[in-house]
Amino acid sequence: MSRTYADYTHPWWRRLVVSREAVMLALLVGLVDTFGKVLIPQTAGILVYVLMAAILLWRPEGLFRAG
Repeated sequence: MSRTYADYTHPWWRRLVVSREAVMLALLVGLVDTFGKVLIPQTAGILVYVLMAAILLWRPEGLFRAG
């Protein structure tokens, strides 16, 4: 794979590409984890996994369809 001039002139942080789906899910996981620890601490450890399973059952192709 050949590199272009832009690969060497732009700082590393401008080349980062983060999908909006990844950002939304990271925020959702953080909220579920935090509120789970506050509201129901007995089951807080499994709430993130329950969320993941629910999203995969509901939308296996992802939250935002590409195209």
